[in-house]
Formats: sequence, structure tokens, C-alpha cells
Amino acid sequence: MPFPRSWSPRPTWKRTAKSADFDLVIDPVDEEGNVPSWCTLTSATTPRAARTVATEAWRRAQHDFAQVVTPEDLRMLFVRRSEMTFRRFGLDHYMQTDIARGLLEISLGREAEGEARLRRFCERFDVDIEDRILRAAVSDARLRARENGFQ
Repeated sequence: MPFPRSWSPRPTWKRTAKSADFDLVIDPVDEEGNVPSWCTLTSATTPRAARTVATEAWRRAQHDFAQVVTPEDLRMLFVRRSEMTFRRFGLDHYMQTDIARGLLEISLGREAEGEARLRRFCERFDVDIEDRILRAAVSDARLRARENGFQ
């Protein structure tokens, strides 16, 4: 399903791996309680140290990816992450969280929850709820819900 991204100055679509960005982001500090040594990059970071950061980030991402087999699994990952105690950056610090979860909820037949998340996104970022790209994404999410027997 194509997915909206980058609402400034105007929305675009995530249709390819190159145009994708993260919808559910967690800061390692929120999981570990401090800045882990593996995730520190500075202008003096060596290529070897950068590879270490990339390797560890990939290892941790694989843990999350392994938890998600179905769209409902993804929804539950959003739920678990939203219930975390945040030490530095909560999910509200990431623009895509509400729109991604809202469209996911709609695609799973949870229309009211999804629409509430989309309204929250629009209010926070001054996006018209009737925006052409947003409405196209909602329409696509509703189609997914019908195809999967949710509506």
C-alpha cells in the first residue's frame, strides 16, 4: 500500500525503498536508559565505528521485524511501543507515528481508532483532513480492510 510521507511543504508518497522513511521510531535511550556506546556518532567517528553502529542498529531492528508477520502484529508493536516509559523522545516526537498507526488501524477495520489518530496528526501538523493524498491513503486502507473481511 503506498503511504504518505513528508507533509512539508506538501505531501508526497512512499512508493519505493528509496522514498521510505520510518513510521515507528524508538530512541535507544528509551530502551536502555542511557546513551549506549554502540549508537554514538560524531564528526570524528571512524568508518569502523560507523559500521559497528550500523551493525548493532540492524541487529536491533531485526528483533522488531521478527515480531511482525501480520498487520495485527504490527499494530501490537505500535501498542507496545506506545505503552513504554520514555526517557528522552516519546512517539509524539516523530511526525509519522499517528498517520502510520491511523492508516494501519483503518486497514484492520478499526475505523474509529484510525480516524482519531489521523485527526490528531492533522491537528498537530496543520494538515487538512481532506487533503487529497491523505484521503487517497484512507481510501486504500479501507479497501484493504474490505479485502481482508474487516468491513
